[in-house]
Amino acid sequence: SGGEAYKDALSFLRPHGAVVLVGLPKDTYITAEVFGSVLNAHRIIGSYVGNRQDSIEALKLAAAGDVSTTYKIEKLENLPDVFERMAEGKLAGRIVLDCDQPARRVVQSASKSIVGAHNVQCRCGNCVQHPMGCTCPRCQSRSFSVKSQSHYDIPKTQTAVVFEKNNAPLQVRKDWPVIQPDELKPGEVLVRLAYSGVCHTDLHVWLGDWPLDNKLPLVGGHEGAGYVAAIGDHSFTHLKIGDPVGVKWLANSCLGCEDCRKGHESTCVDADLHGFTVDGSFQQWCVSYSEHVTPIPTDLPMHAAAPILCAGVTVYKALKEIGGVCGDFVVIPGAGGGLGHLACQYARAMGYRVIAIDSGEDKKKLVASYGIKDFIDFKEGNVKEKVFEATEGRGAHATVVVASGGEAYKDALSFLRPHGAVVLVGLPKDTYITAEVFGSVLNSHRIIGSYVGNRQDSIEALKLAAAGDVSTTYTIEKLENLPSVFERMAAGKLAGRIVLDCE
Repeated sequence: SGGEAYKDALSFLRPHGAVVLVGLPKDTYITAEVFGSVLNAHRIIGSYVGNRQDSIEALKLAAAGDVSTTYKIEKLENLPDVFERMAEGKLAGRIVLDCDQPARRVVQSASKSIVGAHNVQCRCGNCVQHPMGCTCPRCQSRSFSVKSQSHYDIPKTQTAVVFEKNNAPLQVRKDWPVIQPDELKPGEVLVRLAYSGVCHTDLHVWLGDWPLDNKLPLVGGHEGAGYVAAIGDHSFTHLKIGDPVGVKWLANSCLGCEDCRKGHESTCVDADLHGFTVDGSFQQWCVSYSEHVTPIPTDLPMHAAAPILCAGVTVYKALKEIGGVCGDFVVIPGAGGGLGHLACQYARAMGYRVIAIDSGEDKKKLVASYGIKDFIDFKEGNVKEKVFEATEGRGAHATVVVASGGEAYKDALSFLRPHGAVVLVGLPKDTYITAEVFGSVLNSHRIIGSYVGNRQDSIEALKLAAAGDVSTTYTIEKLENLPSVFERMAAGKLAGRIVLDCE
């Protein structure tokens, strides 16, 4: 019940761990650093009293002898003295007051030797489902030429955009070396890139915004769409030359550690990251890994697939973290941006009702084109009041923060109804989210850091795009235009995504 207990609670966690708020110290807050919470996928969960079923299950475990209480029986009249000792922290275990009722015998007989408590799980399963909602295909006819080949003439050099130091000028190099097939290690593949998306993460990496060291010199980029051009000798893979594949942020992981076995490849301690620890997709030929390139559906254009490989997968996985049901309200700050416009569509495809937050007429029109009626301009009026007006007066079931600015996190918790969740996705520099402990406990609020999706998330995200449920708003530019793209991105002048033509 003391506030000091919350001070270091997050520091005790491994990746994908959770802090559950139960004690109710007065005027106490828990603060999470956003960057670490996202990369480690940490959760902060307020837990109030259990429901009727929880009470029955807890008593059954006690009756079975699996749980016992350390307590002392005192007279009802002793309550003032009990409160005094409780306030001074002088109680060990519990105090049970004797009200001179027959129930006393039941309490005493239920106290047995301590046995390890069993893991109690929900029996109906409703509270742990992540339903997709109605995803009936809205197929659209597409015609494009798959530039797949059974053989590639692989040059010695290529065009690539490189930087020697963080925040140093970007160099468009025409003489960047291409790894040759006989240089590939087992498990490696050479991908002939057709297109590459540009993500805000690429800008952060170039500027050196993060408290992590990246490879130097570096070819950035992690939204590459292309074709398998060569496979390393002695590789065990189902890939064939010419297969359409995606090169995404997670380049490689060990696949054998606890995190990898649980589907959390992104937090593997031995992971490699395209455009960060290994060269990425701002080039024409890219080395990746057979177990981690993502198959691209043949009926999805390559330039449309590129932005899905990071932006789409990231927001799709974040929306799955909510654990909601069809009809739930989801607030999306940053709805008109590169991540946001995809988050709006995936949320709709999953059956959520979207409340979009952004600013400007262009972004309002973009969001409206996806069938979303509720758009709140954060520069006009009281945003919280408008959120509650749009959510039947109770607030949203979740806020998914995809905006790259730290201000978006400031009010994220205030948009929620009881049992709501804030999902942290955007990675603004030096940003913290602060939760008042008392309110978080009583409202059972959750704060969830969501990093990139795993291999299965990537496949699912691309399938929704191929089915026509999600489309990317993007402009195609030349690979050589990347310096100009970064300049416009830093100034906040991009609506939708930019896709670079690597041909």
